[in-house]
Amino acid sequence: MSNKKLKASSHENYVAYTVISFILPIVGIILGIVYATKDKQLDKKLGEHLIAISILFIIFQSILWYFIWGKSPTLTTYSPPSLSAPAETAVNPWDGEKYYDQIQNGQPKAEVEKLIDKSPDTCSTTDAPTVGMMEVCSYGTYTDKVILGITYLNGKVYSKSKTAL
Repeated sequence: MSNKKLKASSHENYVAYTVISFILPIVGIILGIVYATKDKQLDKKLGEHLIAISILFIIFQSILWYFIWGKSPTLTTYSPPSLSAPAETAVNPWDGEKYYDQIQNGQPKAEVEKLIDKSPDTCSTTDAPTVGMMEVCSYGTYTDKVILGITYLNGKVYSKSKTAL
């Protein structure tokens, strides 16, 4: 055998391990390392072959993955509708900014709604036995200049916030 050049294909496990290296390249690399560290020259050749095949197939899979999944269309992000409307259909949005400073803690809900001339756009209510009736209300929508968030505790302003749009 010394005059003859050794080939990995001469190994008895060549076909099975080559197939495994294609299907599971990581397992192929591990098998390749195990066989490359053995004493027999034929085993070392098989180990080198398995490592090479596994690395080549990882590169092939990466390229294939890129062409199938990597070139996906650009992600679309949600853009809210423009706040400005054409002149002929312009609507004067409700302006909560001018009311925000007039709303004070302890003010009754009915008084607040009379002041701002608006009922809540959304409102959620929680009745906690130890705290009392809590309402979290939102006044205004994305078409308005400002959204006011008001928390009422037992029917009176407990806290307020504003979000400028």
